[in-house]
Amino acid sequence: HTDAYESEYADYLSSERAKKIQRLLISQGIDGDRITAVGYGKSRPLASNDDENEGRELNRRIEVRVLE
Repeated sequence: HTDAYESEYADYLSSERAKKIQRLLISQGIDGDRITAVGYGKSRPLASNDDENEGRELNRRIEVRVLE
């Protein structure tokens, strides 16, 4: 995820962030076939993007879901 501050760059940044975490998990021994990296960009904010400290900062994040 990323904030909506630089709209055109947000989707690219989010995708690259997801790929980096995917590479990290693979380097730690997790089978790459078990990992799907998705960059949601600015489409799923947790808070308003109007405030840096309590909005955009929260929206710049990584979420990892473990499925059985």
